[in-house]
Amino acid sequence: MPHLFPIRHAALGAALALAALAGPAQAAGVVQVSFVEPERYTDVGFGAVERERTTDRLAAIFQDLARRLPDGQVLTVEVLDVDLAGHVPVGNVNDTRVLTGGADWPRITLRYRLEAGGSVQTRDETVSDLNYLQNRLFGGRADEALAYERRMLERWFEARFLTPLTRRTPLSLHRLCLAAVVAAAPALAFAAAPADPLKAAAAEPGAVVTASGLIYRSLKDGSGASPTASDTVRVHYRGTLVDGKEFDSSYRRGEPIEFPLNRVIPCWTEGVQKMKAGGKAKLTCPSTIAYGERGAGGVIPPNATLQFEVELLGIRK
Repeated sequence: MPHLFPIRHAALGAALALAALAGPAQAAGVVQVSFVEPERYTDVGFGAVERERTTDRLAAIFQDLARRLPDGQVLTVEVLDVDLAGHVPVGNVNDTRVLTGGADWPRITLRYRLEAGGSVQTRDETVSDLNYLQNRLFGGRADEALAYERRMLERWFEARFLTPLTRRTPLSLHRLCLAAVVAAAPALAFAAAPADPLKAAAAEPGAVVTASGLIYRSLKDGSGASPTASDTVRVHYRGTLVDGKEFDSSYRRGEPIEFPLNRVIPCWTEGVQKMKAGGKAKLTCPSTIAYGERGAGGVIPPNATLQFEVELLGIRK
């Protein structure tokens, strides 16, 4: 981070403090959720105990979403069917799930009714996430039960019911924050602009820039064959934004992940194929071969350059 003299720290601190004060107030919306004949659902776990646990967890997710619903709005949700991410292999005696992609994506069929400002909106739809394995890398909370389903429902809820106009920060505080940021701007302008992260990564010793824009740098050589796009790989990884902020890490979760290499972002598909088992590499991914203009899950902003340290633990044909 560029050095800021104390007066600049003070100006920035004042702006951030006011922004914190102006954070969203608690919404007073209500979400009512019910589960219609859950015993007929496609896949909610192994047996009645897991079915009840799954519906309880889904209900808790919907209640978390209620905090983001604007004042006076009531959202009634009837869950008609659930098909969790992955599957339980035939013969398993517990609810250990296998995640293979393909038809294993999570799906929730529901009917909702939104009462807002005297108007009523109703709709039946199926919420799904075909790219759930890819999104696991960049959505956070992957170690949480129903993490895939939570992420899917959060995105659906935001797209359906939240707009910039539903943010609950009082206008007066918005103006106060804006005034503080404007006042801080002249001091902040003295800070040096950050270097182009792609140019900086390309200048690192041993870095190779490919035609797609991927910047690949080997940190530790592996041995044996490299994976192909159709292989399943097992990796440890750490992902950061260019400012160094970590948005996901299998090391932090304490376990590596395994996935088909052709079901992740293009940067990974290309970069990991350059590695050999036991090797470690740094991948710098321009947004065009990462998440582009859409970003990911509120964690990765639009048009973000991403950096990964990837350790290739194994390859399965």
